Amino acid sequence: MEDICSFQSGISDGLLRNRLAFSILTPPRVWIRMNQKSHVQILEEFKNLNINFITDSQLPNALSLNPGVHLEPLITFKSGLFKVQDRSSQLAGNRIPAKESEQWWDCCCGAGGKSLQLMDRFPGIKITATDSRASILDNFSLRLSENERQKVGLYIADLEQPPGDLFEGKMFDGIIADVPCSGSGTWGRTPEMLCYFDEDQIANFVLKQRKILVNALPFLKVNGKLIYITCSVFRAENEEMVDFISTLPGMQLQDSSIIDGISQNSDSMFYAIFSRIAE
Repeated sequence: MEDICSFQSGISDGLLRNRLAFSILTPPRVWIRMNQKSHVQILEEFKNLNINFITDSQLPNALSLNPGVHLEPLITFKSGLFKVQDRSSQLAGNRIPAKESEQWWDCCCGAGGKSLQLMDRFPGIKITATDSRASILDNFSLRLSENERQKVGLYIADLEQPPGDLFEGKMFDGIIADVPCSGSGTWGRTPEMLCYFDEDQIANFVLKQRKILVNALPFLKVNGKLIYITCSVFRAENEEMVDFISTLPGMQLQDSSIIDGISQNSDSMFYAIFSRIAE
C-alpha cells in the first residue's frame, strides 16, 4: 500500500496514507443530489427500473448507486430532477452559509455543481459563474433549467490575471473558490492520474490558487464569505493555503476541515470558510 502513495508531500490532518492507498484501488460509488421536492418521482423511477440505491442518513437529498450505472436515459435525469454530485461535494455545498437574495460568485465554477446546489437550497439567490474554459461553461449551461438560467450569469475569466472591468465595480456577498488543484482526492475515480502525477505539480497548483484568490477577493463585500474548496489530500493545497488566506487583508477564518470520503466510497475534499471583516 505504501508503494501506491509513495509521494513525499504531506497529506492533510485526519487522512491516513494506507487508507488513502486502499481507496485508490476501490471504485467509488456514483452519488447523486436530488432536487428538493423531487424525491418521490426519482425513487419511483429507480424502483420501477430496479436500480439499486442507498439513502444517506446525513444528507437527505443524496443517494448512492453502484459504479457503472447509466443515468442519462432516465426521465428524471433528463428533466433535471437530480444531478450527479459526489457526496463530499454535497457536504461542502451544504456548509456554504448563503442566504436568499444574495449575490454569489462561483469564480472557478467548472460544471457548476456548487452553484446548482445553492440555487436548490436558496431559490432567490443570484449567481455569477466564471471559468477560464468556454467548453466547461457550455457544459454548465446545459445543466441549467429554464428557471435557473434566469439566475445565473456565465462569463469566461482566467483569474490568474485580474478580471479588469468584467464586473464594473460589482461586489459579492459570497465567493466560492473551488480552485484548480491536484485532484488527488478523486484518484479513486481516476486512478490512472496517479501514474502521471509529479509532486512538482503541487507547487504549480499552489501558485495558481494564490493568484486566483488575490484577484478574486477585491470583489468580496465586508462581512461577505469566502468559501475555499479543493479536491486535494495535500496539506500544501489545504491547511497551508488556509494559512496564506489568513494573511490577506480582512480575512478571518471561521471553519475548515478535510472531508474524508474514504469510508463512504466517495471523494475526499477540503473546505474553509472565511469572513471579510472591516479593516
